Amino acid sequence: FVSAEESYRRAIAAAHSAKALRLEGIALLGCAVLQRKWGRLSEASSYLADAEARFRLVSDPVFSARALVQRGHLLLASDKVHAAEEAYLGAHDAAELHDDVECELESTMGLVRAAVRKDPHLAARRIDMMDLLLRRSDDPAWAERVAELRAESMKVQQPETIPLALRRDGRSFELFSRTIDFTRRGPLRRILVALARSHNEDPARALS
Repeated sequence: FVSAEESYRRAIAAAHSAKALRLEGIALLGCAVLQRKWGRLSEASSYLADAEARFRLVSDPVFSARALVQRGHLLLASDKVHAAEEAYLGAHDAAELHDDVECELESTMGLVRAAVRKDPHLAARRIDMMDLLLRRSDDPAWAERVAELRAESMKVQQPETIPLALRRDGRSFELFSRTIDFTRRGPLRRILVALARSHNEDPARALS
């Protein structure tokens, strides 16, 4: 990362000297990404603001959208989920308008990570959107990234397992270190035992 950061800084200086605003913006954007990956969110935000300013000066909608994705990443890292989603959606719309598949994928990935925090089912639908976008991408690395993202989102969707110790006859069970007595609750006891046996035989089967 250190050598990459130094390379970006040299590129920034060279582009600035040549008054090549677009190239300067691209180098600033690269520095912003590095700082974010290092966890230096304040520095990343500063580099990003400078990059956004350069792209506005040259009226570059493509890199403005890519910068907006990075803005979304910074907002999400600061737990500003709603603002991050707004940034990702804006970037996605611009990327779609200019046929920038890379940016569409990156912004949708951000939308998935934002949705995982509040609505795992929405995250799954957004991953399905990424599967469609993959058909338009010629970068094989994206398929692996989407597969990893799907696996991460599935882990989040898995409910926490709560251990329950049930006696064979169903007369009592233990939950959270507390014993519940079902000795005088015959019908409920029989239902509980039937549920436990059904779950052991076939966890996916419904009990009629």
